[in-house]
Amino acid sequence: MLEHLKTGNPIWIYYIDIDTGENLMVPQLLKGVMGCKYHVDKKDFPNYRFIKLTGPAEGRFDMQRKDVRLYYRKNDWQAV
Repeated sequence: MLEHLKTGNPIWIYYIDIDTGENLMVPQLLKGVMGCKYHVDKKDFPNYRFIKLTGPAEGRFDMQRKDVRLYYRKNDWQAV
């Protein structure tokens, strides 16, 4: 295989309910060629609002494992 066409490690993307820990959708797998840029977008989910993101939302594909977690909370959630 040509070195410039070598694939990097895929990036797992999780969309999670921050209060229950449940996935809001099936985890996504982002694939690409070594050195190519990637960008993870926030998604809109009905009745949820975005809270925070952990992991590298932008970067380049390499041989390092990367997980990106986007946390959401239900709109009707109230602090106790």
